[in-house]
Amino acid sequence: MDGDKKVVLYATLNKLVECLTSERLSDMLNFRRVFFMTYQSFTTTEKLLLKLIQRYSSRLQDKEIAHNIQIRVALTIKYWLENHGNDLNDKMIATINSFIDNKLTRDGHSNVVKQLRNVLRKGKETKKNSDIHRVAPEPRVPPNIFLTSLTLDSVHDEEVARQLTLLDYDIYQAIKPTELLSKNWLLEESRYLAPNIGIMIKRFNDVSRWVATTILKTSQVKQRTKVLLRFLKIAEYLKQMNSLNTLMAFYCGLINSAVSRLKFTFRELRDQASKKIFDDLERLFSPKNSYKNYKIYMANSKNPIPYFGIHLREILLIEEGLPSQIQRMINFSKRVALVTVITDFLKYQVVSPNFLKVPQICAFLKDFEGLMDDTAMYKRSLAIEPKDATLESIE
Repeated sequence: MDGDKKVVLYATLNKLVECLTSERLSDMLNFRRVFFMTYQSFTTTEKLLLKLIQRYSSRLQDKEIAHNIQIRVALTIKYWLENHGNDLNDKMIATINSFIDNKLTRDGHSNVVKQLRNVLRKGKETKKNSDIHRVAPEPRVPPNIFLTSLTLDSVHDEEVARQLTLLDYDIYQAIKPTELLSKNWLLEESRYLAPNIGIMIKRFNDVSRWVATTILKTSQVKQRTKVLLRFLKIAEYLKQMNSLNTLMAFYCGLINSAVSRLKFTFRELRDQASKKIFDDLERLFSPKNSYKNYKIYMANSKNPIPYFGIHLREILLIEEGLPSQIQRMINFSKRVALVTVITDFLKYQVVSPNFLKVPQICAFLKDFEGLMDDTAMYKRSLAIEPKDATLESIE
């Protein structure tokens, strides 16, 4: 505890469970929220459930205190079921049912028994938002939508941006807070615990490589410039939609060394509007002052899809900068810091982009074919614009 404020800094697991079922903390609601978002970084679901049941059975001489603890244990399990019910497997649900039948019912806690039964019956409602009152804009469907395969030229820039945004949101909204604990996405042995982070990383890299590959596969310099212009226009739509993760992937594709060295391709960008779009991207994603420009933009954006890289970086700074244990006790203040960053990253999951999916366009934009790796891209770059080339020699 931290002085008179009764804020937990570090503690054993038993002490944390005691605090979880106590009224002594000054900020119980926040403590409980942090605890359940991070407990899997220091214990297991099975062990936690066992500890709660043991806490319920604590033998205390003061019957009133014992009664209050029992009620708080039951309400803690109710909170767990309602907010993190997916953590609990069938065996653990059976244990909870047994706990209700053999302990709560026996001890006469009929009111809380009814509450728990209702939660178990309903299951956790996972619907995150209601879109029934939002009218989505009509999709810009190309006339050849039912052809065997679409190309980038077939689809309007704005619709490309819409469908890319929807695909990105599908991945973003599936991310669970537990995926962001203990550097799970980085470690080979625990990567399976962060499946959606892995999918998001791959998707980001694929989109970035798609942008670069599409530009590089265009042989003629004037046509290449047109492709570059198209990607900048799509990027502008992405920015308007606050689709910042895909926008950053576009920017990374445009500044890929194999693309950015194409001086004749970029020289042809005489359109000041297009140059402004590129310069705006450069400012927005500048790493100066810990991505200050991006953070300001995010704070003033409506329902953005965040660029995950910056948020993962902040999580890593906490993971590597603060010890997980202090004097062999769980460093709970570290978990509070982690939850602040994780919540900031995931808080936009609740509202989906207000666009309609076009399956044919989504399919085209989901699985890119013929993506080049870095070596192939640079080799191709040198082939289409050799180091000593003149504009006349490559036209």
